Amino acid sequence: MNLDEKKPIAYKANGEPIYSLDDLHKENFVDKANNTNFNPDSNAINLGADTGSEESSVLPNQVVETPASAPVQPQAVYLARPAEGHDVDIPPEIARKHSESIRMYPNLNLSEQEYVISSFKRYSIGILPIWIMGLIDALALVIGSPFLIKSAQEFLPSFGIILPDNFSNIALLIVAFAIILLATFVYVATYVYNSNHFYLTNESVIQVIRDGLFSKREQTITLGNIEDASYSQKGIMQNLFNYGTIRLSTEGDETTYTFTYTHYPEREKNLLNDAVEAFKLGRKVRDSDEFQGRG
Repeated sequence: MNLDEKKPIAYKANGEPIYSLDDLHKENFVDKANNTNFNPDSNAINLGADTGSEESSVLPNQVVETPASAPVQPQAVYLARPAEGHDVDIPPEIARKHSESIRMYPNLNLSEQEYVISSFKRYSIGILPIWIMGLIDALALVIGSPFLIKSAQEFLPSFGIILPDNFSNIALLIVAFAIILLATFVYVATYVYNSNHFYLTNESVIQVIRDGLFSKREQTITLGNIEDASYSQKGIMQNLFNYGTIRLSTEGDETTYTFTYTHYPEREKNLLNDAVEAFKLGRKVRDSDEFQGRG
């Protein structure tokens, strides 16, 4: 059948006629073959069979779907990740504080923008009982050893115990050895006590806890996980010498962390709360000099 050139051979989706195959190809309307008859009232498209070629796939009075009306298929976009991270601009003040913290606390593993706000050990008053007991025991040995040696020389022979001629020298060596052991015990106890540290940084709280000469543990709590910080002082001694216990409670697991014998606990608690608030709100942490109560 010969088609009249003035008659349209196809229609666009909006009803506009197409008169030639060249125009059809220019408009890029042959993406999918739809052998349907055009219904001008409903602009409907009735699917038919695919003939296998572009010319035969478009019939007269056929509506061809435009690319604009075709459904958009989702596409996956893959982005290449750089092999090396970009350098972050660190404010000079934070960089200076970070360098100072690295120099002063080489044992801490600080992040690139982390610095120490406050650090302290247990208050020395807590070790005084051990020092006092050690001193009393040492004085008792030094002062009482001559009387003990003399008493042993007088009474032991009456029980049939024969003492060597150099008994006094041997006894003095034993006393000296006991004093050395006592001094070693006091030194080790002092070392263990002073090895407990509390570090507050602008990102976390770090506690180094040593329970014995060969028992040490480290606890790191991110400031964002701290729910509450408080302190307590009990008894006349703690209030008189201004020391107490700091308590931290965390979110989620509701774990409580404590640090005993903290000097000026109220000040350290306020400094800690300010650091937690600054971390969560993204503001600058106040300097420790702005908090009163320690000097």
